[in-house]
Amino acid sequence: MTKTKKLTIIFVLLASIVGLFVVGFFVLRDRTVWQSYTSEQLGFSVLIPDSWKIEEENPPSGPDIMIIDKNSLAFIRVRGMTDLAINSMEMIDSSISRYKNKLAQQDGHSVADFSTENISETVKEFTLSGEFPVNDVIYRYEERGQIATDGRVIIMRATDTPEDFTQSIIAMRKITDSFKLQ
Repeated sequence: MTKTKKLTIIFVLLASIVGLFVVGFFVLRDRTVWQSYTSEQLGFSVLIPDSWKIEEENPPSGPDIMIIDKNSLAFIRVRGMTDLAINSMEMIDSSISRYKNKLAQQDGHSVADFSTENISETVKEFTLSGEFPVNDVIYRYEERGQIATDGRVIIMRATDTPEDFTQSIIAMRKITDSFKLQ
């Protein structure tokens, strides 16, 4: 074996070891404790970091659940309701279209990256992102909603200020990705 081949093999081995160390460091560094939260009323469960808190309200329009980071302005709002007029995939498509148009017509509200996906024969999911103003502060958000032909509507909006959104969205996506309808 030539000296160049030996050096190449040693370099590749060392690079692999360093790469594994770096990946392991970042994976092990996240020591977040996660807890399960279940809403019997809305029929879903979600995992949340121990450092976040839950606030629940039950207005006449339906349950309103806030999952709030205790250390920042980041939060996820979960709204749920039942609309018995939504009893087919066509009605779901119509409801999603009306919702998208309503968001786009709100003052100062921008909507981007709107998409839909059939989750099953009876459930459709929509996702979007955008910005909206609250008390002269602009917030960024990512939203995910699921609508079922039994009329259940669940909408989750992960929100933070633009300056902090890039950092907080990592935890917020883990939360929304853990969402499961019961």
